[in-house]
Amino acid sequence: MTTGGIIAIVVIFLTVDLIVVGAVLTLAAAPVKKLAARFPPVPPAPDAVTRRFQSFRIGIMNLGFCIHAAADEKHMHLSPARLARIFGMRPLSIPWTAIQLTGKRSMGTLEARVEGTSMYGPEWLMSLAGRTEPQS
Repeated sequence: MTTGGIIAIVVIFLTVDLIVVGAVLTLAAAPVKKLAARFPPVPPAPDAVTRRFQSFRIGIMNLGFCIHAAADEKHMHLSPARLARIFGMRPLSIPWTAIQLTGKRSMGTLEARVEGTSMYGPEWLMSLAGRTEPQS
């Protein structure tokens, strides 16, 4: 095989690979974008507890050490670190009343559902959802 043929095969392989990876990332990011559109960010309260570089899994997208999380009386605030922003995540503030714990635990994380979307997050934060009562 000639050098030109090898280069052509490599270029075709890389092009197909980029298309497939792009499609997978787009599909994986869809639930995150849906939640961000539904729950726009609001500023955390001054007394909010904040921890940087937390790990979350939203839908099938794993955002390990890519989220800055804050908790105040009304919301769980998620703000993406630079790497998560590259993949299209936007900040969001989810009211505690919209979060339903499922009770599933996995390696220091706790699962919840938010409008049908599965979300695993740090237990210190997610467990706060169980302490709030829906307001009438």
